[in-house]
Amino acid sequence: MKKLRKIFERIVESILTVSGAITTITILLITVFLFREGFGLFRSSEIEQGYRLCLNADNPVEKLSSRQIMQIFD
Repeated sequence: MKKLRKIFERIVESILTVSGAITTITILLITVFLFREGFGLFRSSEIEQGYRLCLNADNPVEKLSSRQIMQIFD
């Protein structure tokens, strides 16, 4: 009876260990994914791909902020 109980405890401990390892790996993968996607936001340009911002050469404006561009097109 004691031997069966010891085997049962070892199985439960193994299940808990595997569950903890899977949870840890899942959290690490989620964290890596979120950081990878977050860094993509800082690398992208202010104007979406496929759009162009064209200005007349005689226009005196030399620099526009992203907020000003958004106000023009929204």
